[in-house]
Amino acid sequence: MIIGLPSNSPDWRQQTLVEETRVSSDTAPLALCYFRQASVVDTEFLQQLLLMTAVSVKECGKTDIDAIYTNPVTRRYHEQWGHKSHDFGFVAIRQNDNKPLGAAWVRQFSADAPGYSYLANNIPEMVVAVLPQYRNQGIGSQLVARLITHAHKYRCGGLSVSVYDGNDCCGLYDRMGFEKVRTSGRVTTLCHWFGNSASNFNTKS
Repeated sequence: MIIGLPSNSPDWRQQTLVEETRVSSDTAPLALCYFRQASVVDTEFLQQLLLMTAVSVKECGKTDIDAIYTNPVTRRYHEQWGHKSHDFGFVAIRQNDNKPLGAAWVRQFSADAPGYSYLANNIPEMVVAVLPQYRNQGIGSQLVARLITHAHKYRCGGLSVSVYDGNDCCGLYDRMGFEKVRTSGRVTTLCHWFGNSASNFNTKS
């Protein structure tokens, strides 16, 4: 999911990055939503969101929180998240009560221990999810946009993600420049490429 950073790159956790974006809502007291970088304190919320993602739920075959612990591949996306130097992500927070509404995060994997959308060691694998009642308000787009900007800044080769056919996020990824890389059954792996990473990947494939 995430690419290795050059040894001379600054650690993203040394930065303080909080942005505010107005998000409208007719049904919820959501006048202002701000975004901050994810940290170890968000692990439980990330686990809840991971359970909501189509790939992990279908692979685990369960709908309770224990499902994300029973599958060894799914566990890689959340175990000790924030403790590894290359973990990074963003959380959308409702300002009036600091309730987390959604998050997008990435993690670095390798060929010998890949995730669902592994392409290369320098291509981060991404997870994105927003609580159902706050979808279709632009929160997911803003989360992904921040991941793209952050990953590009730290010289990632791209961002990859896997989606099931009919996933509501397919349109979002298409609008944000993700391209289809491979399809296995009903699961498609997409990637937002940086620089000449796509041509290098195609050459090696």
